[in-house]
Amino acid sequence: MTMRRTAIALVGLGLLLGASRVVAEELPDLADRVQASVVSIAAEKTDQPPPTPGDKEQNANLRQGMGIAWSTDGYIVTALGLVDKVGKITVTFSDGKQAAAQIVGVDPRTGIALLKETTVANLTAVHLGDAHILRRGNAVFSIGNVYTLQNSLSAGVIAAVRRVGAPIVHLVLQTDMIVQPGSTGAPLFNMKGELVGMFTSNYSNAGKRTGVGLAVTSNLIREVTDKLQKFGVVDRGWLGVRVRKPTDQEVSALGLVPANSLIVDNVIDGGPAATAGLAVGDGIATFNGQPVSDILTFSGNVTRLPSNSDVTLGIVRKSGHSDLHVKLGRLPDLPPPTSTASSPPAAAAADKDVTCLRYVPSVGMTVAVACEE
Repeated sequence: MTMRRTAIALVGLGLLLGASRVVAEELPDLADRVQASVVSIAAEKTDQPPPTPGDKEQNANLRQGMGIAWSTDGYIVTALGLVDKVGKITVTFSDGKQAAAQIVGVDPRTGIALLKETTVANLTAVHLGDAHILRRGNAVFSIGNVYTLQNSLSAGVIAAVRRVGAPIVHLVLQTDMIVQPGSTGAPLFNMKGELVGMFTSNYSNAGKRTGVGLAVTSNLIREVTDKLQKFGVVDRGWLGVRVRKPTDQEVSALGLVPANSLIVDNVIDGGPAATAGLAVGDGIATFNGQPVSDILTFSGNVTRLPSNSDVTLGIVRKSGHSDLHVKLGRLPDLPPPTSTASSPPAAAAADKDVTCLRYVPSVGMTVAVACEE
């Protein structure tokens, strides 16, 4: 029996090592294949005074990072933090060609920016993958500029697939790779050479970089860039509430189905929900006739719709079930104002695990914040 177990263990180890070798052998070819769709970006603040002779911060007005060739006709996707409030953007392609680029549109709530260059013809556009089918442990790789070391290859695994980003609730991929200075906006590829994400922030502690890179998904990038390309902005629906999972007491009192219901935890005064009559403590069972499964799904249902959309919420109160019709507002460019009503602290504390992650550049770390819709 012992010999049999040993044999099985050795076979399993052999399969694991064999899989690792296959991944390692694929990487050079994959990296070569996707290289043409990866670009370097230099963003310069032209409205700042030039550094004085001897100034240690000779490149204080220059940011360097990465971008992704999005389409053959010159569209490029990158991280907003790289190109925000700059006067000159220069793109360098894998063959050494350079071109000036202009900002087409930005989305502060996801950290995505869309650029356009018109000099280089027929870009090699990236191939998109579906980030929603990724699982923890899937191998991934990236190409970025580590400090001044251009086109550096990094490899790792997906550490988590359902981290939540803010200030809107959206999926964020967590990897075990560090987003080094110079790699902001770097693409994240699966082992088919398909784009599954883009690095926009690094989870850090007291300003020290850790082995946790956070990337927006390719699905979200496609959704945002489609709107930026058409309209220059992203118009998202806004309900004006904060929701959470129901407590056991609320499930019992309202007759809710725990897996298909949420509780209104906070209502923004004067917002669409408040105007329609939604109140703190109301249960939400359906959105446009579809069951409400979790906060992430509910948030996506709201923000994917444009402002002024008419939606129907299936509301559960002690008085019974009813349909509430709401005309969505436009998600503000800045966080919504402080609400005038909220549920008791004890009830809100029952859902501590439902938080969003927000990268705060001023403190150099990612922090947990409330998820508002």
